[in-house]
Amino acid sequence: IPVPVLMVRSTQAAEAKSPRTIVALAQRGKQVLLKQKTETIARLVSQGARVVLVDVRGAGETQPAGEGRGRSGGVTGRSASEWMLGQTILGQQVSDVRTVLRWLRQQGPNGPISLWGEGLVEPNDANSSLAAPLDAERLPSLSEPLGALAALIVALYEDDVDTIFARGGLVSYRSILDSAY
Repeated sequence: IPVPVLMVRSTQAAEAKSPRTIVALAQRGKQVLLKQKTETIARLVSQGARVVLVDVRGAGETQPAGEGRGRSGGVTGRSASEWMLGQTILGQQVSDVRTVLRWLRQQGPNGPISLWGEGLVEPNDANSSLAAPLDAERLPSLSEPLGALAALIVALYEDDVDTIFARGGLVSYRSILDSAY
């Protein structure tokens, strides 16, 4: 499975013996992450880090065109199929990040590794009615927990990850059970 990667680094980082590597991912993909977080990425690169933006399966350029994440969308169907086969989409995405980490380690001496998982959706307004009908014209924004959740899970398996930055995930996993919305 090809895993698209974009590495952003300065000549300073390219010449350094062991630059910090920051592996970043978001559900919307590396291009949207780069566009929305340009200043942050530029600051990290100017400090000597190399930032590696990753499109895991089903995110960014690997997301099939026209497939929504709604209850009857293609993403939901693929997720159900994976469960029937004893796998999960999230498990495959975690595997993709770990594959990128293995590849980075083969590229030469590496410094500390950080994981950056980002949800790029603005929270719904506090006054939003989340109890919208499932087929309403304007549905509340869906969360994008992939980046934050995958970063946390990958860190469980990778001993050389020393920093995790996870933003835009779920408030808590308990909150999922509080309401159907």
